[in-house]
Amino acid sequence: MLIPLHGLFMGLGFICMVIAIVIARYFRKKRWWLKFHRGLNISASSLALIGILIALIMVTPAYGMQLPLLHHLFGLATLVLLIAEPLLGFSIFKTTNKKKIMRLKKMHRIIGRITPVLYLITIIIIEFVIKD
Repeated sequence: MLIPLHGLFMGLGFICMVIAIVIARYFRKKRWWLKFHRGLNISASSLALIGILIALIMVTPAYGMQLPLLHHLFGLATLVLLIAEPLLGFSIFKTTNKKKIMRLKKMHRIIGRITPVLYLITIIIIEFVIKD
């Protein structure tokens, strides 16, 4: 079955995201923090995207797996934020307008706080459904 594989990629993506957040929060004074933060966020998005592709295969009529719509919706919202967050982070370094930089940083931080919460909610939703 593909469920364990989907869970593995999504779980690894979540772990990468949490480590990237910890690095940004507590290791910002280190010279290496930004490289690791960027790399881990790219890895989180990539792993989650692979996990979503596996999920799409699972819900095709040929495979026959259907999970609750709520899990799908939260998963999709999480994926959108997982893609938007690094894009905002990269765009901070591509602009020279100080006001725009401040807005981008604020949006990056807000999305960076919302995304792991949505990720956890998505995991919790499926855990309760599978146990029933």
